[in-house]
Amino acid sequence: MENGSETQVLGEGQIKLELSSGNFLVLDGVFHDPFIRKNLISAMISVDAPFWKEAIKGEMDSLTSNKTWVLSDLPPGRKTIGCKWVFKKKLRADGSIEKFKARLLIALSSIYKLDIHQMDVKTTFLNVMEGYSDVNWISDSEETKSTSGYVFTISNGAVSWKAEETDLKALIGFQAKLTHDPLGITNSWNHSIHFCEWPGVKCRRVSAGIVRVATLYRPSVNLVGSISPHIGNLSFLSYLNLANNSFGGEIPEEIRGLRRLKILILDRNLLHGPLQVPPSSTTFLSLADNNFSGEIPSSICRLISLQHLYLSKKNVSGTIPKCFGNFRNLSVLDLGNNNLHGSIPATFVKGNSLSRLDLNGNQLEGPLPRSLFNCSKLVTLNLGNNRINGSFPYWLENLAELRVLVLRCNRFSGPIPTSKARFSFPRLLVIELSHNDFTGPLPARYFQQFQAMMKENTSEYYEVHMTIIIKGDDFEVTKSLIYLQ
Repeated sequence: MENGSETQVLGEGQIKLELSSGNFLVLDGVFHDPFIRKNLISAMISVDAPFWKEAIKGEMDSLTSNKTWVLSDLPPGRKTIGCKWVFKKKLRADGSIEKFKARLLIALSSIYKLDIHQMDVKTTFLNVMEGYSDVNWISDSEETKSTSGYVFTISNGAVSWKAEETDLKALIGFQAKLTHDPLGITNSWNHSIHFCEWPGVKCRRVSAGIVRVATLYRPSVNLVGSISPHIGNLSFLSYLNLANNSFGGEIPEEIRGLRRLKILILDRNLLHGPLQVPPSSTTFLSLADNNFSGEIPSSICRLISLQHLYLSKKNVSGTIPKCFGNFRNLSVLDLGNNNLHGSIPATFVKGNSLSRLDLNGNQLEGPLPRSLFNCSKLVTLNLGNNRINGSFPYWLENLAELRVLVLRCNRFSGPIPTSKARFSFPRLLVIELSHNDFTGPLPARYFQQFQAMMKENTSEYYEVHMTIIIKGDDFEVTKSLIYLQ
């Protein structure tokens, strides 16, 4: 639009401008800053009016060329969203005017009292899914949200329909992959209530007026189906627990994109296929008792923040990644009842946090690595039902926290020596050595030094999976409550 184009003042707060396309634009409710006169009309007919009109032309031409909106009929039950113009002068360091800026904004910020932290871009791309809003808005002193989950967000100065809408669609996508919900857990997953109030869903506020899904918790509710790839769009998800259901299929690879995920619990399902390694933010990973196959991916070594890893009863093959011995934060490593072969990692770093190591029921061989001595916090060591060889590992007797030691059904050999230590295995409560190739008599003096077994009123609980032999009979123990008196 040229400076001489037609401009008409229609009334208080309204101005009509002719665009380069030949169409006319009516400006309604123009905001202004201290650099514009308080009287809007006088500002637009002032000496700066040509510059403001050029700024408007640039904004409108940009919006038009980018196909920011598509004209459509207003559906029943919907209301239009108003727009506001913002005018501002950009100044140089010396106080002179660098440019005149005009921006067309949607009016939600004023209508619903939303906070705009930044809005300074050449073109605000309003590529929204619809050009109208939800009519059922709930506002209070703390937040403004839509009961349907559709809200505007502001990111890097651009307005979009993302954020809550994305989470809503992801949850609906998750629900769509369920083939059976006998308890009707997801029956209330609909637009009658905000999705943050759906059973099993918890949200957290991420910015003013915006809440996102942080927890999806639906264990032990008999759900049948597969895990939808849409779950990868819950970008603020930190806790996912779907344990003890009947989810089949593979873990969607999209789960690797959940960069805020901390806890992933999918054990006791019917999942199969290769293992999918979650993002490096994960601290708790439980995939036990499924039907996975293949080897443990080397990419699992990226999970340097991992504290608990449960991969038992999964038919996983291959070798144990050596990096597990280098994880300083890892407290629980449960790889029991798989098809792992090879040797136990040779190196366990000093200062590690390992308290439970369960490698029972594999095909591991070779001697025990002496570096296990560095696991000073070790409470449970279950190495039963493997092919581990060598002499009795007497050097474990100085692990002050060790309570359970299971070495049954291996290839240990030679005599069990009498300990020279004054108090060997000072806190040991369970020791299982059957079905090995030890020779010679059991050193009674050695076992008499197990002081913790002799204490009265000793009551401690440990979750441990093992088989013990009592008078020649095998007993499967999955949870052991040890009470000695």
